[in-house]
Amino acid sequence: MPAGWGCRQSRPGTVTGLATVTSPFTYLMGNGGLQDLIGANQWTTVPMNGFPDGDYFTDPFAGLPQPPAPTGLPDHPVPGGLIAGSLLGAPTVLPPGNYYATLPILGTPTGTPSDAGEIFIFTSGQYPGLVMSSALANSGLSFPQVQAGLMAGVEPQITLHGLNKNSPNLPAALANYAPVLIWQDRANTTLKYTSNGLLDLSCGGICSNILSVPGSQEMVLMASQNGGNAGTNLYGTIYGPRGSWLTILGVLSGDTVAGPLQIISRALQMTLNASLNVNPLPNPPSKLIAGLIQ
Repeated sequence: MPAGWGCRQSRPGTVTGLATVTSPFTYLMGNGGLQDLIGANQWTTVPMNGFPDGDYFTDPFAGLPQPPAPTGLPDHPVPGGLIAGSLLGAPTVLPPGNYYATLPILGTPTGTPSDAGEIFIFTSGQYPGLVMSSALANSGLSFPQVQAGLMAGVEPQITLHGLNKNSPNLPAALANYAPVLIWQDRANTTLKYTSNGLLDLSCGGICSNILSVPGSQEMVLMASQNGGNAGTNLYGTIYGPRGSWLTILGVLSGDTVAGPLQIISRALQMTLNASLNVNPLPNPPSKLIAGLIQ
């Protein structure tokens, strides 16, 4: 995790409450460190800093445009923006499609769009190539960048898998983004990107990006539990551009986000009783770099 880079947090890692993190390793750029606001956190393995800005902190998706917007998927209006789960019996299954919140009675969009499927793209109405449903396009709403993430009711059970590069059903246009599960729009950060996924240096340094909703670059994931085990199980890569940060929220002791998981983010904030248990991905995204071997 790099220090600095346009994030409101002064440290690449912030821990509040009784949060815990379990990871094979945590490398910090330069003099980066952890900010423990309570003094009771547990972070295993102990983070190491002093690393230069090199391969460990290189964006593996730099040079790639953003994932293409979905096409040909059915629209799924969501009354009130609330998808009700199932307390008893079979779980609620969400088929692939374009999901957006609507007013419960009128059925008109409320301005909180989201995409569902094997990849979640948190974005605005200006995402490149996005074809909005007629209900959204004719609503007169602007759909700016807003704070996004995965939140639910009391102790939700969440299991999600990222893109599977080995699946014959994966569109070829998405193959280079596997195994991404969640992608935060590069336009939702205080640092400006070019269309090919590189930081914009045209202003003599890293150019700034002014957000219409301040703080929208924070992504929030809710931790939960199930009989003493993690209740939020995620498989894949969570991608946030530089200048954004990720907050993991856990309310009760034992609330955990776990799985073979890779987090790409400027900073990680653990709050209240959240726990994070990260295992290595068997197929993390990689980047080919030409080098001279002597």
